[in-house]
Amino acid sequence: NGWLNGRGQIKGEHRAELLRLRLDARCSIEAAADYAKANVQQFQRAGIKIGEDPSRFAQLAYLGHHLGAGDAIDFLTSGVGADRARKLLCAQIGTKEAS
Repeated sequence: NGWLNGRGQIKGEHRAELLRLRLDARCSIEAAADYAKANVQQFQRAGIKIGEDPSRFAQLAYLGHHLGAGDAIDFLTSGVGADRARKLLCAQIGTKEAS
């Protein structure tokens, strides 16, 4: 649609138009599916086994959505230390609730 510049960034004059797509159910569903697929592909490149079980894919997609691929890979391969876990929990639910 010509919304991006040569560096792949959103042109300012198209920002509002692009943000309106958040309200489009089809665009939202497809964006979430694309994000899940990209995260799971990163997991595979990191050596994490996905298998053929759709439940496993869904679990990993959910984990990637909430933690981001990098933290999810760390969690799946070596766990998350107490300090990092606290930081993630505080970011998710707030410091007061985490305490």
